[in-house]
Amino acid sequence: MSEPRFTPLADAEPRDAWADEARDFTPWLFENIDFLADALGVELEATDMEVAVEGFSADIVARDVKTDERVLIENQLEASDHRHLGQILTYLAGVDAKTVVWVARSFQGAHRSAIRWLNEHTGEEFAFFAVRLRVVRIGDSPFAPVFEVVEQPNHWERTLSRRTNAAESELTRLRQRFWSRYLDLNPEVFPPTRHSNVWVPMLSSGEVILSMYVGSKTSGMFLRGRWGSDGEQLQPLMHQHAEILDDALGPNRSTGGGHYYGIAKEVAVRDQSRWDELIEWMEAGRRRYAEVFRQIEAHSADTIPDDPGLAASADA
Repeated sequence: MSEPRFTPLADAEPRDAWADEARDFTPWLFENIDFLADALGVELEATDMEVAVEGFSADIVARDVKTDERVLIENQLEASDHRHLGQILTYLAGVDAKTVVWVARSFQGAHRSAIRWLNEHTGEEFAFFAVRLRVVRIGDSPFAPVFEVVEQPNHWERTLSRRTNAAESELTRLRQRFWSRYLDLNPEVFPPTRHSNVWVPMLSSGEVILSMYVGSKTSGMFLRGRWGSDGEQLQPLMHQHAEILDDALGPNRSTGGGHYYGIAKEVAVRDQSRWDELIEWMEAGRRRYAEVFRQIEAHSADTIPDDPGLAASADA
């Protein structure tokens, strides 16, 4: 048996990967924000790039998916400097952000001290980060980005947990209110629920469930198996009735995981001004799914309720 061979991990110059900060690095980071989000321990969605503020341009504005708050990201391919520190303070008010992330190749001691001072002398709702950018590779392998957090708020993990719990509590309350509004407009479609999604049986056997959900980004519905079942077990049934399902619902574009024939609409539960629009869309979809399964079950000996929604059950 041959001995394994190892090659050391080597640092490369950031400009070997991105020649220009504005033209190359900022657009790349915008499209690959997850690398930075993982280092921070938050889920980010990049929303804007080169945002004009007081004669300058903030590199990236993102959204914290859990809290829905704005996050300002200022990035450099070189060492930190006074100019970028000043711009960050200018952008802070201009983009109404409470979380600021400064990315640079390295940080001078004075700039790390400034970030530390801001974290110690501002309210808990504010968070300032200094993140060192590294580019590494093994031999001639492709470049790999590494983001190292060198300054962050004290007790950040505790603060993050508290923020997340508060945001999740808010989402829970919004979802409860949304489903209550749904039932106000469509009485007895399903029992009242305290959960983020509602399950509506599509077959009297309960073998196929329509899962309706409202989320922080999108809302929609998809078909799945009964609670505790392996959703892949539905494949034969979906294949058997593919023609009628495709005709009524369109091609199955769901990407595995035991989900089938999913549809979604880019309306978040926080957008309360569009709740009635979303409810109308969801109810039309629910009725369409119900009708196609009435047709499917009409060929069997079983019978189902006139409206499967009357037998609905909520996700536990």
